[in-house]
Amino acid sequence: MLTLGPITETTGMDTQNPPDLAVRHGPLGSVEPRPTDLVATAAKRLGVVCLVAAAIWFLQLVLNNLVGPVLSPDRPLDDAWPWPGNPVALVAIVVSLALYGYTRSAGATERLLDAGLGYEVGLALAIGLVNQWTPNTTGLSWICVLVLVFPAIVPATGRKTLIAALAAARMDPLGVAVTAVRGVDLPPFATMLWAFLPNYLCAILAVLPSHIIRGLSHQVRDAQELGSYQLGELLGRGGMGEVYAARHRLLRRPAAIKLVHRDPRNADNAEPPAVLVQRFRREAEAAASLHSPHTIALYDFGVSDEGSFYYVMELLRGLDLDTLVDRFGPMPPARIGHLLQQACHSLAEAHAVGLVHRDVKPANLYTCWVGLEPDFLKVLDFGLVKGTLGDATKQAKLTAPDMATGTPGYMSPEL
Repeated sequence: MLTLGPITETTGMDTQNPPDLAVRHGPLGSVEPRPTDLVATAAKRLGVVCLVAAAIWFLQLVLNNLVGPVLSPDRPLDDAWPWPGNPVALVAIVVSLALYGYTRSAGATERLLDAGLGYEVGLALAIGLVNQWTPNTTGLSWICVLVLVFPAIVPATGRKTLIAALAAARMDPLGVAVTAVRGVDLPPFATMLWAFLPNYLCAILAVLPSHIIRGLSHQVRDAQELGSYQLGELLGRGGMGEVYAARHRLLRRPAAIKLVHRDPRNADNAEPPAVLVQRFRREAEAAASLHSPHTIALYDFGVSDEGSFYYVMELLRGLDLDTLVDRFGPMPPARIGHLLQQACHSLAEAHAVGLVHRDVKPANLYTCWVGLEPDFLKVLDFGLVKGTLGDATKQAKLTAPDMATGTPGYMSPEL
């Protein structure tokens, strides 16, 4: 009994001679759900902001505690950096670094974005305490900048964005309230109201960038749909196009989608689009007509709105023979015979119905798990299949003249 051995590992696509499919880590035959691009990108941006904020607070500590005493020995700490500045800065640095670590370890989820909104309010509190330790009613507060910029970094829902922005806008008045408790004289109420009004105006405007970014993300998501399938991560890229993991939107069935942006046998794209579509349809129908368990299963095919051809195929777990030999060296003869017998089973069915693969090579022979059976071989990439039966005139019209198709290193000498 043959065992699969090291082939239980998963791999990506060979960029030089890519097969049709690649695989993802996870349970057999599954595609693990991943967060939306919006959430994942926002998490990365939030991590960068945490590092920048920690660096700014650290720079304030250095300038006001080390550089300031040298440049101004009589008054190193003025009203711009009063007593609470040092402890507030230290707390802000610790919180920023902790949240940065959370963005790298917890994964990108909506909960992480909620933590980001809380971080926005916390930064505003730190600014308000330092800025209003001595009442400051001249010019715009740095909280205005924070409130306007943060929704572009963490684009939450409009309701959450507004709540967080209004809470952050209140941190200057809260700082003034702390100052009043200390017994410090405050400016007139009208003066403070006029000084803090921009905070609240910025909080209302903050909803706009969040709404725009989330709307764009939905457009991107819709653009990633092909027929009944939702595209996932990019599995590989090669001369024939790109391969993506995908799921059926209703059945949730995992699949692999191969996008063919141009006809690889016609570099100049000189043929009419109608002829290209007919050739693509003929090839897809030929591959779909094969039922050998050792032939890659074709679920669907079509043409996207942008004119790209696409195939929807089963998602496999395993390695192509080219990668297998390159990674683990030569295989025992018994195992080779077992694999080639399965390849012949697939090709024999194709030949029986008058189809020739035309690109048989190790990169297109994929050994994988099927159920509990290891070393189950699948023949990939019937994109260059050609019929030997039927209307010869029609076949000639759909085949590029004077063009040898396949991979040169694996062509027969006469071809």
